[in-house]
Amino acid sequence: MLNNNNIFTEGESGRLDQDNILYSYPETLDTEEILPPLSIKEFYRDKIIFCTGCTGFLGKVVVEKILRCIPEIKKVYLLVREKKTKDGKVIAPTERLLNEILRSPIMDKIIGENFRGDKKAFETYALTKIEGVSGDVADDNIFIGTSEEKVQQLKKEVQVIIHSAATIGFMERLDIAINLNVYGSLRCLRFAKQCENILCFTHISTAYTNSNLKSGRKIEEKFYPFKLPNNEPIEEFCERVKKLTPNEIEKVNDRILQLTKYPNTYTVTKRMAEALITKYKGNVPVAIVRPTIVGAALREPVPGWIDTVSAGGSVYLFVGLGIISLIPGNTNGISDQVPVDFVANAMIICPADVATRKTKLRVYHVGTSSANPGKWQKTVTGNLRYWHSHQPEKSVSRADFNMIYNRYLYNTQLFMRYTWLTHIYSVLAVVLQNKKHNKVAQGLQKMMSKHNMFKQSFSHFTLNEWFFDITNLEDAFSRIPKEEKDTFSLDFSLINWSTYFMYFCYGLHKYVLKENPTPPTTTDLLKSNEYNLNLFNDIEFAFSAAGQFKDSVTRDQVKQMVLQSKAVQLEIRREAEKTSKRFVEVENRALLMMDQMFADPNNYAIRAFSWILRKVWRKMYHSIIVDSDEMIKLKDLSKTSSAGTLVFIPTHRSYVDFLILSYAFFVYGIPVPHIAASEDFLNMFLVSTLFRYSGAFFARKDIASDSLYKAIFTEYVHSLLGDGNPVEFFVEGTRSRAGKTLHPKFDLLEIISNAYLDNRVENLTLVPIHIGYEKIVESESHSTELLGGKKKVESLGNLLKASSVVWNKYGDIHVKVAEPISLKDYVEQLKEENSSFDPFYNKEDKTELVKRLGSKITYQLNQSSVIMPTALIATILLTYREGISMDELQAKTNWLKRQIIMRGGTVHWSDQQSTSAVVTRALNLISHLITKNKHMLEPAIEAKADYKKMIELSYYKNQIIYLFYRESIVTCALHSFGAKQFIEQGVEISELKKRCEYLNNLLSEEFIFKENPFSEENYDKIIELLKERGILTTRDDKVVVPVISLENFKFFCSLLWPVIDSYWGASMSLLSLLFSGTEQETLTSSKKSVLLERSQWFIEKLYFEQKVHFYEACSLETIKNACTVFIKWGILQSTVQKVQENGKTGVEQTEEFITLLPPYTEIDQLFSFVGEIQQYRKGTSRTERSIIPPTDFLQPKL
Repeated sequence: MLNNNNIFTEGESGRLDQDNILYSYPETLDTEEILPPLSIKEFYRDKIIFCTGCTGFLGKVVVEKILRCIPEIKKVYLLVREKKTKDGKVIAPTERLLNEILRSPIMDKIIGENFRGDKKAFETYALTKIEGVSGDVADDNIFIGTSEEKVQQLKKEVQVIIHSAATIGFMERLDIAINLNVYGSLRCLRFAKQCENILCFTHISTAYTNSNLKSGRKIEEKFYPFKLPNNEPIEEFCERVKKLTPNEIEKVNDRILQLTKYPNTYTVTKRMAEALITKYKGNVPVAIVRPTIVGAALREPVPGWIDTVSAGGSVYLFVGLGIISLIPGNTNGISDQVPVDFVANAMIICPADVATRKTKLRVYHVGTSSANPGKWQKTVTGNLRYWHSHQPEKSVSRADFNMIYNRYLYNTQLFMRYTWLTHIYSVLAVVLQNKKHNKVAQGLQKMMSKHNMFKQSFSHFTLNEWFFDITNLEDAFSRIPKEEKDTFSLDFSLINWSTYFMYFCYGLHKYVLKENPTPPTTTDLLKSNEYNLNLFNDIEFAFSAAGQFKDSVTRDQVKQMVLQSKAVQLEIRREAEKTSKRFVEVENRALLMMDQMFADPNNYAIRAFSWILRKVWRKMYHSIIVDSDEMIKLKDLSKTSSAGTLVFIPTHRSYVDFLILSYAFFVYGIPVPHIAASEDFLNMFLVSTLFRYSGAFFARKDIASDSLYKAIFTEYVHSLLGDGNPVEFFVEGTRSRAGKTLHPKFDLLEIISNAYLDNRVENLTLVPIHIGYEKIVESESHSTELLGGKKKVESLGNLLKASSVVWNKYGDIHVKVAEPISLKDYVEQLKEENSSFDPFYNKEDKTELVKRLGSKITYQLNQSSVIMPTALIATILLTYREGISMDELQAKTNWLKRQIIMRGGTVHWSDQQSTSAVVTRALNLISHLITKNKHMLEPAIEAKADYKKMIELSYYKNQIIYLFYRESIVTCALHSFGAKQFIEQGVEISELKKRCEYLNNLLSEEFIFKENPFSEENYDKIIELLKERGILTTRDDKVVVPVISLENFKFFCSLLWPVIDSYWGASMSLLSLLFSGTEQETLTSSKKSVLLERSQWFIEKLYFEQKVHFYEACSLETIKNACTVFIKWGILQSTVQKVQENGKTGVEQTEEFITLLPPYTEIDQLFSFVGEIQQYRKGTSRTERSIIPPTDFLQPKL
């Protein structure tokens, strides 16, 4: 029998102090006291603390926090007991310290942040701060297994004690709960009284020590009266229980809970411990910390951290597994749950607060019911949102979670869902002796037992509510200096309950179930609403999703409204007068345009279409990833009147773009948009009808070429926006065949902006959205078009021919929403920059607004992009195109990933995925572009026709260049000076900046890397950044590239070298204009289409002559951009000439011509321009003229 008598005395005699049985409840509030600021780091500087319970969930968080945030601490002693495994093996305390604490995943953050991932270095450091002490609070000698010499050392050294060891089982047997929670606490208090330099004894209790009080009342941070039946002293009661048999204990357990009105042995024994600590504390300063329901971490060490199943976590876990779905509770009641990192901060702050006050006993509540109350409904919703989109592999059925307040309804639901079915299967199992029925019966019985257990354990907390005062806690937090408040945060307003419970479930999924889920707000649209044992998932999905169109009028009504509008009527009259036609004829032409143009949205059609798409996409894609938080914010934004009508502006890489957002919005109940689509889709029989029913409206590529058409289109778009219908369009105008974000096209953006500027709507909110593809369906056709091949005409026949793509795999799609732009607010922002700015009445300002807006949108599209692993692989393979081993590829891919993240980019690569797995998967997706030759991976080039694979690879590479663009400009400019100068002699910064400016201007049409394209570039800052990253250094005000950094230096150069080659080749092709006319011609011209075709042929010819380094230089999109720059620079002139006119409509057919302007009609001037570009190429300088071919090479026969 344990001898616990001496824990009840003020002294050390070991005798029960019968004279001290009566209880008093001392005030724990300070008298008026002026308190100095309290620096937590300074308080713990050189302190020695002693902790119990640190192998548990809460204790580990405290240890991690101390190690990471309070390096000033001298030593932390952890009381760790021996542990026996099921096979009888004994695990020593030192082994538990290493394996369960220091090698726990909880330490990953400090290892990554402070030790660069070096686990051994971390352990070496941690063991200088942390020391395990053998012992057990359940034993009368808590230091059992520790030498007496060590115990005496502890008594001399320990200054702060944090006691959190306890049994947290709600239904623990009473004698066990008393021994751990009551006696264990008093044993630790006894040790505190023996410590020579004790500053504070911190007891971790629970706020529910007062859960016997009436529901709905406010609970203050003090001691409320507590009496046992017949006023039996707590000491005598505990001693009596210890002597009872198990059957007698069970009877006493039931009686004590009934008479004291406590729900379980955990809360009542915690209350006993508080009373006895208060009574026997002597002169020891005491902090009693009372957390409410402790849940997963909000922020630290990582959001959602939890590694144990207890309290609310056990309910949420079994909900996710589909084992329980019902629990008694009031969804409108306050659920006082608190993240574990807040409790850990309180456990560190409160001892410091007590130790620096006059009052030596203080109670602190750590809860949210007063500061940031969240209802149980938030808990239910958060659980379902997570588990429905992240179903565990171990789940047995669909997650469902219902809290039912009425006990009768709860029992009825339980019977209908489980009880009768359990009885039927149990009978069938016995009668039929069928193993399958027997297994099902056992499963149902398990579900029933879990429901009964949770009903018994948790109903007291879910049916009642209390409001816990946190004045003392707030007072302590207010003493902390501003610079430490974020580190040791107790700001409960930071908790967003909508997302917190999703992270809570994510933590259970990841750390308890040990599966590898995607982050909590990341939802796979192909797996959401997909449940086990449900054969009708897709049908259920299609008819349960809440998305629909907002249209309240029919298509015919819209046609009449548009037709009768002033603008359209005016244009009809003008055309009738111009063409001498009757008004009704022109009106009929207008109606025909509307028939072709207008959408015919149908909510039933989108349900059917979504059902089809779900099945098709499941065949094609592994995942379609969205951020649930972003979708919910968009849904809320669509209901916010001040936001006006939403305009969605996605990137345009694939035809799939037309469908993906509507599908996502349909799933999340966001109003489905009307989509501006190309008129080319009208050639696709049946498909165009389906698109029209799905909200698509069709526009010509050149809207402005027909005045009547433009008037109808403008009025239609304005009517949609005015009626609150969201609209979707592509600001890039066309699909980017090269993989990079294109510069904005302004026609449709201007029309949409005018809806606000013409006061048709009170506001518009523009929402840029990036859609990233791991592999695009059109990759081969894109490369064909970039090499001059003709685009396939959209038709049903071509679609059916391409149907085989459904059976291929294209990896993941990632949809990322950028920060929405309020047009109203943006106009006000520009007015603040320029007080005379007025886009409502000033035409030039309106044009300026549209240009700035287009640049801002495309910039945000880039900033929100998610880089796919295929982009990383393609970049590395094109950098090392002569071959790279698998090991090197993995190492360099990992390096590139880090570089992207360092520059603020996002990579579609979860922490759970190994480098090997990511690289292997990406290689499989683009395996047709890669070959393996003697263990070396390289682009799969075997014949001339295979070179377009380089264009395909560059599509993926181009996705990342904007992140490195500024640095690549500087490195390419530096490289142009020649290796001897940039490695040995150094380059003058002023000269380097001049070349940077030239190159940046040359490539101004290529990449979008800043919000305002007209803002000046700070090259000094970029050079400093490259110095910080070890790429460059300076010596005597000159820039030098260290030899050790040459590989990384050339990597940055290699990103732009193919583009520079293309511009150089385009400039070289201008020489052909000098020899295309007669000697008498002073200005030479060519059709633009012919010039572009000639340039591409010429660059390809140079490549195979080994005079151009990169085959990607043949890209037609880059050559077009070069032509645009040459026009801006006054080297070329573009003129549009009328070819013919349509007699029926008066619409002109035109052709663009390009003219070479003086002085570049002089060959020396043109050679000088070509040489200026040439110096930036790989391995050449401006003086190397030998690469320029003779003039007869410049006259292709086209």
